[in-house]
Amino acid sequence: MDIQSEDEKYNGLESFIWETRMEGISSQSLHAAWQLFEMTSQADPMTLRQQRAASSLVMTQSVFGMCEDVLQSPVPPSTAHYWRLLWHYARGLAWLSPSYQSIEKSMEEYFSLKQEYNLLEEGSSGMYEGFPYFSVVKIARLVLESELAAVCDEQDLEIESLKAAWEIEKSLPSRPVEEPRAWSLPIAHNLGASLVKHRQKADAWTVYNEVLNIFPNDGWALYGKVGLACEATFNLLQDDSFLERLREDNEDCSDLVFRFNTVWAKADVMLADSAQVLWVAADEQVTIDLEDAPQCDSIRLLLQGQPVSSSQIENAVLVGVSPFPFLFFTGLLFLTIILIKRIQLKTQRRYQQIVHDNNKHLAYANQI
Repeated sequence: MDIQSEDEKYNGLESFIWETRMEGISSQSLHAAWQLFEMTSQADPMTLRQQRAASSLVMTQSVFGMCEDVLQSPVPPSTAHYWRLLWHYARGLAWLSPSYQSIEKSMEEYFSLKQEYNLLEEGSSGMYEGFPYFSVVKIARLVLESELAAVCDEQDLEIESLKAAWEIEKSLPSRPVEEPRAWSLPIAHNLGASLVKHRQKADAWTVYNEVLNIFPNDGWALYGKVGLACEATFNLLQDDSFLERLREDNEDCSDLVFRFNTVWAKADVMLADSAQVLWVAADEQVTIDLEDAPQCDSIRLLLQGQPVSSSQIENAVLVGVSPFPFLFFTGLLFLTIILIKRIQLKTQRRYQQIVHDNNKHLAYANQI
């Protein structure tokens, strides 16, 4: 197979992986990622293009919350620096999952990623083989930083890191339609979910709108908008500016639900929010009891650029918060919306009938 046809095959599979990720079809996305992995992982030495293809597997597993698979993924060759960086990134996220709950091990991955990142930063021109190598690695570092900041309740640092990553993503060179995107999924998913969590609803709405203007079939962003619109529909938001924004955009919750269901029709995963997959055996969302986690102080120093030894970081006590009440409530909202629409329709028809009957009576009275 010549280089050009090989590259075209990589591009085709990676573009398919991107599309199926956006629509929540994990089985097809993972199948294509395995194909890329088998095609490239044994190359020695590996080109950057082959590393990008091979890393699709661990990145796809990370996107769909398959933490056990991420942690069991093989160690990339020592010379495959790009693959190794993304491997450390995915493992850092996996160690923070409810199944493992280890800040210590996540920080080890962060140290490894940052060490290689710093080496790259010293001599990088930003592009390699026409690919924004440095920018993608910087996005990975910032997203992992935001997750570590989140578990330590560092709201400002969490949001700032994601905003910085989002700006980098938006500044990436535009690529031909037939070529895959440089990053696994829009950073807007993470940023929107973080803003919603910290009750910055209007900002989250703006972020979702911006990404949907680029990718109309982005099921993750649509899911984020559905949650916000449904809360507003039932007056659960005490934010007049946001409610006014909804009225200006003329967005209806039931219409958004329909759009989401259309995009997500073939999906085989359930979402917890616009950034996280919630499987049926879905464990829990993670928070940290800060009173029992003094090591968060060390992590805060580290993420703020101050030197901290990895020996200072110990295992955290993680407290699970069940997401199932949220899912039940969301489902109840959807059903209620449908019932309200039907009641409104029946009421409107009844009103029209009454007006019609009154007009008939008035006409008859005038005749008399």
